[in-house]
Amino acid sequence: MSMIEDYRIKFIHGCKEKGISGCLALGLTEDVGEEIYTVTSNMARYCFNKSHAAAMAKLIYLFVWLKHYYPLDVKMVIQECYERRISDA
Repeated sequence: MSMIEDYRIKFIHGCKEKGISGCLALGLTEDVGEEIYTVTSNMARYCFNKSHAAAMAKLIYLFVWLKHYYPLDVKMVIQECYERRISDA
């Protein structure tokens, strides 16, 4: 059983050892629990991708700004990182 399948089962049926009551204990049907799990897991995948893209955009913008205003400093830092990577290998 995969980890995602295990989470789905715990979400719908619950897990007494971990204190998870589950959808059935809350009076929902298994079909409704399955639908809620599917919608929330799909939303979580989308939100992760969106936040990851926003973080990368901010990082790239900052790098380009630094490279424009401090080109020699950026070049020196990249060179130093490259040299450390070569010597650590």
